[in-house]
Amino acid sequence: MYKMNFIWKLILLCYSLPTMMRWILFLLSLSFFIGGCSHLNSRCSEVNWYEVGRQDSTMGYPLKRSLKERQHVCNLSPDSVFTKAYTNGFHAGLREYCNFKTGYTYGLARIKKRTNSCPKYLDKGFSRGYQAGTQMAEIQQLQEKMNEKMIALKKLIQTREQMLTKEDNSQ
Repeated sequence: MYKMNFIWKLILLCYSLPTMMRWILFLLSLSFFIGGCSHLNSRCSEVNWYEVGRQDSTMGYPLKRSLKERQHVCNLSPDSVFTKAYTNGFHAGLREYCNFKTGYTYGLARIKKRTNSCPKYLDKGFSRGYQAGTQMAEIQQLQEKMNEKMIALKKLIQTREQMLTKEDNSQ
């Protein structure tokens, strides 16, 4: 609410300024906006695109979607050096992500498997690991339930023993 009032006051202030001042304010604002965009592009050129691609793939993101997002944000062409470095890093990261161990970890933690995140030639190990991890998570869950039932049965036995002891003492 406070921000809206401030914005309206700022707009009213701009309308009360003479035309020449409005143009100067507009050009000044435009230069800040353009300067901000050029700063973004300069930051994009400083990024280690190989590492960004590798990290995106190890998180299970699909190549096409994440590459499009990166290209859009940094205004990169599909054949740029940055795009090639990103793609190379992405493929290197796939070998780290699409394996039995990562699949097992995801399955054990019951993290939903991302569809089509691994190419077919690497998906077999990940899927086997995911299935094994999911099965282990189910076994652990059953074990926890059994432990809870054991605790409840022990308490029931203790209660019955106490009742029997009281009956013996009263006779």
